[in-house]
Parts: sequence; structure tokens; C-alpha cells
Amino acid sequence: MLQSLLDNSSDGLLLVAPDGGIRSWNWGAEQTFGFSATDVEHGSIYKTIVPHDKAADVANAIHEALETGSAVFESDAMRKDGMTIQAMYLFKPVMGPDNERLIGALIRDISPEKRLEQQLFQQIWSLTEVQGFLQGVLDGSSDYTIAATDLHGKIVAWSAGGLIHFGRDAAAATGRPVTEVLFAPEEHPDRIQAAFEAAGKGHFEEEFESMDVSGRRFPTRMSVGLLKDQVGEPKGYVFIVKDVTDEKRAAEAIRRKTAFVTLLQNVAVSANEARSIDEAMQRAVDEVCAATGWPIGHVYVRSGEWSSGLSPTKIWHVDDPERFDTFRRITEATRFAPGVGLPGRVLGTGTPHWITDVTKDANFPRARIAADIGVRAAFAFPVLVEKEIVAVLEFFADRPLEPDEQVLEVMGHVGTQLGRVVERARADDEHRVAMDRILEVEELKEVNKFKEQFIRTISHELNTPITPIKLQLHLLRQELGPLADNQKHAVEVVSRNVERLELLVQDMLDVTRIQSGQLKLARQPTKLYPLVHDALELFAESAKQGGVRLETPKGNGLEVDADPRRIVQVLVNLVSNALKFTPPGGRVGVEVRNDPNQVMVRVTDTGSGMTAEQIARLFRPFSQVHDTQHVLRPGTGLGLYICKNLIDQHGGRIGCESPGPGLGTTFWFTLPVREKIVMKESPPKVEAAALRTPS
Repeated sequence: MLQSLLDNSSDGLLLVAPDGGIRSWNWGAEQTFGFSATDVEHGSIYKTIVPHDKAADVANAIHEALETGSAVFESDAMRKDGMTIQAMYLFKPVMGPDNERLIGALIRDISPEKRLEQQLFQQIWSLTEVQGFLQGVLDGSSDYTIAATDLHGKIVAWSAGGLIHFGRDAAAATGRPVTEVLFAPEEHPDRIQAAFEAAGKGHFEEEFESMDVSGRRFPTRMSVGLLKDQVGEPKGYVFIVKDVTDEKRAAEAIRRKTAFVTLLQNVAVSANEARSIDEAMQRAVDEVCAATGWPIGHVYVRSGEWSSGLSPTKIWHVDDPERFDTFRRITEATRFAPGVGLPGRVLGTGTPHWITDVTKDANFPRARIAADIGVRAAFAFPVLVEKEIVAVLEFFADRPLEPDEQVLEVMGHVGTQLGRVVERARADDEHRVAMDRILEVEELKEVNKFKEQFIRTISHELNTPITPIKLQLHLLRQELGPLADNQKHAVEVVSRNVERLELLVQDMLDVTRIQSGQLKLARQPTKLYPLVHDALELFAESAKQGGVRLETPKGNGLEVDADPRRIVQVLVNLVSNALKFTPPGGRVGVEVRNDPNQVMVRVTDTGSGMTAEQIARLFRPFSQVHDTQHVLRPGTGLGLYICKNLIDQHGGRIGCESPGPGLGTTFWFTLPVREKIVMKESPPKVEAAALRTPS
């Protein structure tokens, strides 16, 4: 946008550093001064276009622009060919690349206008009688209105240009006080009197506000001189008046464009420097109000509390807090759904919107709430992250204003820039959450390492005395001879607890190996039926004593690729659990099913059964299930967890089914079938008793 502005203007448009260093030089500057962009590269305006005796004036004007925001003045300028021209300078601060503070300079050659004015003065100055100068002199230019007056300020001659600019011909103007014809009624008499007094001393030039016969007010630049006769006696005054409306509009257009460029640059810089989204929004609101001159700015946002609409924030720019207090209080208590009010319309369309006068707009609820809210014109624009509207910024003036498409276009760019701030903040939040999770995972890894080391150490320390305790129990039974009932009971209690301790240690070691990935299988061609028989044989006596019938499957031909020791461990766990929850008179059976691709082993009991909720918790570590009488059976709660991991490592599946409480339970697991294997020798017989790990 800035480069386009520089390249398309016939005026000299420059970007200079506060010390005068030239940063940018457009085509208009080449035409005005004769220097190419290459000629002035790395140069200074003080060494190229500013005469030495005018350097202090230009430096003061740059300083004034930096302090007040702008500076306009007329002075000399110098061309490459050495010619001095009269120029109008307009300075305004802007933000350059890399956040460098620069001065935007508009420099216009006004020498032709000044020469024409001087010629007119010289022609009129040489006359001895006002009534005697040629009408052609007065009518020589339609760009100017020329009026001659007597010493009392009554018009005695009027140029043809007066009809164009003031709507008066010579007949309508002659004989009227010049103060009524050339000056708007609002011009202060003291300023007009000062013009006459200055002209009496030689010459006076200044800008005034004029008014034509229709009441239209427009800016003019007036040059006033004193008319004298041949002996030097004052005869009257001459006014050369130029309508500078177009000049003012051009200067205002340049000022607006420069202000908008500065706005976009400042918003970009603020967005990069802001420590939060709120801070970026606050800076943007302040910058927009500064660029437009509008006194009020506010931010609405989409929030989690009401994501379908807009909620007010505490982010404001208010030039006069006391004057707009009512409007502020109403706004902070108002939320908007899509399509409702100014923010809602922006939310509904996703585009900027302008209201000429909110007090006459049927869809502006805040105007209906308060009789006088002090605001009139309004515009608003969305902050977009891709196509999502995350906020709406609204601004208000204290007078009605017609829509300005250029303002709305620039505000669309501001909204896009702020959207990048929100997008970056979201990415930062996601990154921060991800980093927190990574840190949590790392911490968990450290905790798990410590836990595994602790369990291994404790298991080792617990396992070390178990063997001598078992040996001593065996010796006690042999050396003490027949034991009394109470002694026999005591020895059995110790034996059972030693056995439980041994099982707990083995389970804990298995769990740490599983979780650390160190549990390895010794897989080999294995016949399945012998393993099932070994596991059931272990429980034959205890089932008989408990009044539970064990049913053993028949067969001997199924072969799997498995670790026989670990498969027996799984079977022992499942059969042990079935017996534990099956009352006297019940049945526990093992069934083996052979499918083309897998073998399924099912352990079924007629025990207490389970609910779906209980089944869902079965294979978690340290999970135990109550029976239908809510009795927790003895066990470590690790057996089924270990079983699942062992079957998973074999490439099989494990699960549980139950029709419901009191209707029995079936545990099952599958193993892949081993195809076309010739057994050279029988697998080693596994001591099932050493693998019993009830859950």
C-alpha cells in the first residue's frame, strides 16, 4: 500500500530519517527536482533539495512533525540544475521497515502559482487609478478572483473569476464591503483587520474561509497588497484570492493515506511486541482512534461462555470518559447474537459495517436504551482467524458521517493482522500444552524407572528369605514328628502366607518386566492339551475338597507356537479364579476349540457371575472383583493383568463373558495355530505349582 502511494503520485513523496537521510524517492520527486532515485541513494535532503539558508527551517518543521504529528509550511527548494523553486512542504511521522521512525514528506512545486500572483500584483501595482486599469488584467485568469477596493474596503473592481468562485459578477460585487463578499461570516474581524494593516506595510498572504452566494464555505489563500498613486499615496487595496479546496483535498488525501499506512505499520509492530491478545487489541483500538480521529473504540469477543454470540470486554479507547459514561455502561452490559446490533451484523456477515447515525438506525439496541448516548456515526470490523470470527472492534464518532469505503478497506487489513496475533497466541498455547505434556511424560518416565527399580529391589529383598523359610518349614515338619492340631494349624498358616508372599513377589516382578518391555517369551512348538491337563491336575484335590467338579477336555493333537511355561501360568490363573468364585456343587470346565487360524481355550464356571461394569475393570492392574455377596476374595489383583499381556505377546486375545450375577462366568483366550510342525521331542513338563498366580 505504501509503495503504491509513492509510485502513483505526481508530487514529490519521500521517506526521510529525522536527520534528513533519504530512504525512499518516488517518480514525482524525480520530475520535481531532476534527481533520480539512484542520484539520492544514501543521500540527505539537506545536500540535495534544501537550500543552505533554509536548512534550519526544514529541520524545525521535521522536529514539529515528530512532536505534534504533522507540519505544513512554504519555503524554497532546489533542483538538480541549480534552479530554486517555491515549494509547499507537508511532513508527517510514519513507521518504516524494521520499526524505524521516519518522516513522510509531500513536497509540491508551487512556483507557477506564485509567479502568476506576482505578475498580477505587478500589473495592478503599476496603475495610478484603480478605475483606469484594463479589465483584461482582472479577467486574465479564471483560477483567481481579483478584487480592488478603496481605502475603506469597498469593492471598486471585480474580476470575471469572481463569478466562478463566488457566484457574483462585477455588478453584484462592486460597491459592497470586501469583508462581506470575500470572507465567511465566522472569520474573526481581528484577522481581517490584521490583513489590511499588513498590506499597508507592503504585502500580506494567509489562508481564510470564504463563502459564495449559495452559502458554500471553502478555503482560500489571499494575497493582499496596497495600491498607490504616482506620488506614492495609498489609493486602496487589491485582493488576489485562490480557491484551495482541491489542494486541501489532495493534502488531506495524502494525510489520510499516510495515516493509514502508519496505522497498519503500527498495528503490525504492536502485534509483534504485545505480550497478550488483550494488549494487542488495546494497542489496535488506540491506533485506529488516533488515525481516524474518532473518540471511542471498543472490543467485543467470542468467549467460551457464549461462543455463538459476542460478549463485551473492558478494552476501550475513550477520549472523554465522563461524556460517554452512559454509553460505556450500557455497552459493558450488552451481548449480541449474530445479526443483532452493529457487532452482531459484523458477526453475521464476516465483513466491516458502517452506520451513518446510530440514533436513526432501527438495528442499534443501545440507542433505544438511552435517550442520549453521545455517539452518532459508527463502524465495526471483524478479527478473523482463517474464516473464524474471534472478535469485533467497534468505533464511534460524536457526529453523523457518511460511509467511507477507504476506512473500511483499511480496517479489514487491521482485522487480518490482529487475527494473526490470535492465531499465534493459540499456537503458543498449544505448544505450551504440548511441552507441559512432554514434561509430564518425562516425569512419569522417571517415576516409572524409580518405581520399577524400587519393585525389583523390594521383590529381591522379599524373595531372598522365602527359600530358607520354606526349607525351615520342611525341616520342622520332619524333625518335630507328629504335631498337635494347633501346631499343625500354625505350620499350615505360615506355609500358606509364605506361598502367598512368593506369588506376590513373582507377580510384581512380572508386572515390572511387562511395563518395561523386558518380559520375553521362550516360544517353541507346543502341544496345547498336555498344558491344560497339567494346570487342571494342580487343582484336582482343592476342587474335590471344595465340592466343585472339574471337567477336563479330551484330545491331544492341537499344536501352537507358544511359551509353555507362560501358557500354563495363564491357565492356572483362570482356573484358580473360577474355583475361587464357584460354590460347592458347582462346576468348572475347560474347553478347547480349534478354528482354521486359531485355537480358543474357554474356562467356564457356574459361580457368582459378573456385571458388565465389573467385566470392564477385570484386566486392569490391581483390579479385584467382589462376588455377588460383595466379598473380596484373596489375591494380588495382578493375575488377569499379567494374563492379558502374556496372551497379547503371543498374538492372541483374551476376554470374559457373563450372563450376569449368579449365572456363572467364562474366561477365554486365543492363540494362533502352528501349521505343519513336526515335533522332534515332547515339550518339557512344566511344574504348574510354581506358576500359580491367582488374581
